[in-house]
Amino acid sequence: MYHLDVTLGELVIVRPLTSVERRGWGHRIRVTSGAGWVITEQIHTVSVHRFCRHAPEITVSGVELDEVRHMLAQMLIV
Repeated sequence: MYHLDVTLGELVIVRPLTSVERRGWGHRIRVTSGAGWVITEQIHTVSVHRFCRHAPEITVSGVELDEVRHMLAQMLIV
């Protein structure tokens, strides 16, 4: 079962983006499409109704997505 199934497609978990670079903060993952950095330490659950438009200009490559997943896994190790 997936998160969207559990929440009946109403809630999604997102990581915000920032345009501010924080040198030395290895847990921020650069998105080369010009979007900035994924703030992996801030996890938000939001309503799907908050999304007002599709943003095709912001894309995350497979390598970048793997980096985000790896960082999240590292953050979850207790």
